Amino acid sequence: MKAPLETAGPFSLGIKMQISAAQTNSIQSFRHEMRGAGCWGACYEVACFIEHQFGWRRVDGVYALPDGRPIFYHSWNMLDDGVILDGTADQFGEGRDVAVCSTGDDVSLR
Repeated sequence: MKAPLETAGPFSLGIKMQISAAQTNSIQSFRHEMRGAGCWGACYEVACFIEHQFGWRRVDGVYALPDGRPIFYHSWNMLDDGVILDGTADQFGEGRDVAVCSTGDDVSLR
């Protein structure tokens, strides 16, 4: 059984999760591969990879800026406990990489 990873940063809100460093590295590696192949954001491809690799359901929606303005279609994953995992959060320039947050917090509502 994996030890909980306590995440830190503006998107993580100190959530304890069952995501290992190896899983995070795998997500980052696949994201890098997809972007190298010409996928700019690669959110759909990375979310599909996460769903197939780890079983965490892909969710599609619209990403909104902090002020609420919708800017584009985006894909992310939801873990069984409702935690949101965004494998391509780095593309938004908000200081996040592979990001996690609980449902209902300010960031997840965007």
